[in-house]
Amino acid sequence: MKKDGAMEVVMSQQLEELQEKIEYHFTDEKLLRNALTHSSYANEKHWPYEKNNERLEFLGDAVLEAVSYTHLTLPTN
Repeated sequence: MKKDGAMEVVMSQQLEELQEKIEYHFTDEKLLRNALTHSSYANEKHWPYEKNNERLEFLGDAVLEAVSYTHLTLPTN
């Protein structure tokens, strides 16, 4: 468990560095962690489904599909 705690500290530092580099700080850091956690890694750690990026990936795909559909089907003037 101590190893996981040390990794948590390192990850928190890395996420802070990322936010500094992109000059944007996320209100909910859990969403950032989820977005950057691949489902296979979460599965290896036996984390619940909510702690990986799959749900966000599906949401992003749905948004892109809706925007693409609208762009391709609405008449342009």
